[in-house]
Amino acid sequence: MPSQLPAAPPSPHRLNAVVFLGALSTLALEVALTRLASALFFTQVTALLLAASLAALGLGAAFVHRTTLHRPPSLAQLAWLAGAGALSGAVALLCAVHAPLLFIAGVFAGPFLCAGAFAATAYRLSPQPSTTFAWEALGGAVGAVLGPCLLALWGDMTAALVALLLLLPVGVLLASLAPRALGLFAPVVALLAAHLLLSPSPLEPDPFATPVFLPHLVEQTRPHHGRVLQTRVDSYARTDLVQTDEPWLRYLYTDRMYAARAVRWDGHAPRFPDDEPNQLARLKRLPFHALGPARVLVLGAGGGFDVALALQEGAQDVDTVEVNAAMIGFVQALGEFCGRVYARPDVHVHAEEARQFLRRGHARWDLVQLSLMQSDAAALRSIAGAQSWVLTVEAVRAYLDNLTPGGTLAIVQNTLEFADRSAWTVAAALRQRGVAPEEIAQHLVALALPEAEHNPFGQLLLVRAQAFTQDERVALLAHARAVGALPRSATAPPLNFALPTDSHPTFYPPRPVLLALDGGLAVAALTVAWWLLLRRRRAGQPLPVRVFAQSVLLGAGLMLVQAALLGDAQFLLGIPPLAMAWTVGGLLAASALGALAGHQLRLPPEQRLRWAALLVALLLVHLLLFGPTARFAAPLPPSLAHLAVALLVLPLGFALGPCFPAFLQLAGGEDGRHRPALYAADGLGAVAGGGLAALLYAESGAAAVVAAALACYLALVWLARPAA
Repeated sequence: MPSQLPAAPPSPHRLNAVVFLGALSTLALEVALTRLASALFFTQVTALLLAASLAALGLGAAFVHRTTLHRPPSLAQLAWLAGAGALSGAVALLCAVHAPLLFIAGVFAGPFLCAGAFAATAYRLSPQPSTTFAWEALGGAVGAVLGPCLLALWGDMTAALVALLLLLPVGVLLASLAPRALGLFAPVVALLAAHLLLSPSPLEPDPFATPVFLPHLVEQTRPHHGRVLQTRVDSYARTDLVQTDEPWLRYLYTDRMYAARAVRWDGHAPRFPDDEPNQLARLKRLPFHALGPARVLVLGAGGGFDVALALQEGAQDVDTVEVNAAMIGFVQALGEFCGRVYARPDVHVHAEEARQFLRRGHARWDLVQLSLMQSDAAALRSIAGAQSWVLTVEAVRAYLDNLTPGGTLAIVQNTLEFADRSAWTVAAALRQRGVAPEEIAQHLVALALPEAEHNPFGQLLLVRAQAFTQDERVALLAHARAVGALPRSATAPPLNFALPTDSHPTFYPPRPVLLALDGGLAVAALTVAWWLLLRRRRAGQPLPVRVFAQSVLLGAGLMLVQAALLGDAQFLLGIPPLAMAWTVGGLLAASALGALAGHQLRLPPEQRLRWAALLVALLLVHLLLFGPTARFAAPLPPSLAHLAVALLVLPLGFALGPCFPAFLQLAGGEDGRHRPALYAADGLGAVAGGGLAALLYAESGAAAVVAAALACYLALVWLARPAA
């Protein structure tokens, strides 16, 4: 029987090209699916989707390792895996709309399972892992930047289909080796054509669907025969304009969960023409009516409800800040219905994040109004869905700093718990401004409507940098009694109250169930990694525990670094999609350069791994000492925000670059047969790192995440030491 000839080595240029395209498609698809899951299933689901996607990458690599131990793969297999990834992605999108429980049950992970197998096969074939890693990282960087751009242009469904079609060039490049694999792309092309040409599209989500939970859009508007008039989906959120049988208002929902109201008004009358909004807004109107401010800043202006109140009470100049540009567009399109509140010469509309706006150094205001600042749109790869820099100690100090002498900060909340948390945070800010603890009560006026009324604007806290005079306090209480409100005192904060700061922006307490899920994800990922190690031992192909631990630490460390940097970037830039593109894209692009530079040093792989991990650890020490948001980023003007993010992201990415390829070259075995197993362990380590990052961020803030990443890379340095 003739001996089997060894397979010819693949063309390096062709292999690099398909690796680049595969990573580009995977990252762009992840961005689109994260946005889709947030809009359809709830913001908090996005963290679970990301973790499951990373786990699927690892399991796909583990499958490749098992099937190629004794028979090396071929380039043709890459074509089939690319086609299978595109096809499974199309099935996942159909399930998201027509079988959401199947989507949540794991169908969404199909394309990532194929992507993990694709990448592991490429590493198995590659004669030079540093070059392969560089092209994979560069493709991922382009995908991380392209994903939000596709969302902004075409919305989530179209962006996801385009991301899947980015795999088609892989099939074309490898068509001579696997021509029939091109047939797997036909359903994706057909689905994209149907989505663009048919009305209604087969991928048009039902805004009133309730596959997992009851969103506020359904809960609040279905009893009033709500119908969606228009939807805009972009890289920030899904925004729905909803009309009900209540003729006096239109709802505007962010991700079907967070409601803003546009109220009927002619733009001139001192009150709304309908009784319902006048009754609803009587407490939030009080600061405008009782204080008569000339210059007003409304943060989180939403549908213009508070802006209308300010104008009705005689405000002469109103600055409105709203981060969701789609919401501003809807209000402008409503025109005469809401008095053209965003088209008046005395109203200045700013489509940006509140803290970003304040850092621009605008003039001072007589009243700064915050009303239900509870927006929680998905930050794409956000590590903590409840993070918010709007109600931190530093934020309150910034609001007070931007008041005129005698100016007032007004905070409207909908629950007693959030009103108390607001008061505790304000008290801490006043103490930092030099107010004695026994004098803080003189700077606050807390009012509340009866809880039995269930008014969403039932809690009001008024704050001044200077103490209220007795006459002012008496006048405010008289106005409060006139609208049925009573004074109240905030309770003492509990011992476990975590003060929200810019480094730990968790004003809204993390839910124990979500914290348990984050911890469970980390434990589950490590358990699966250990199970894979045991299976290798039983199969007679053991890897040292030390090597497997290094692989897990590399994945976990990278996710922890990314999570820590993402928080700082989001604070600095103010726009979650931009922060994600900068952090993930910047880290991967710099890692590609670092991998190529490390390879050019011609050092043994163990030295490259050790020195690169040590450099990462040193940069993390610097970040821990000088880089957390409150100390390093907060004083920077917005014009330097991108430079600040670059200084945070790019050096760390460059140092991270040589680590993984050096490790693969060191521990991958002859002809790279162990690389798929190590890639699988790295992916599972990333899941563990993501869960740990979310848990630490919610409990202790950004510094704890940086410290955990530092521990990972110090452990790598120790494990990479020369054997005795």
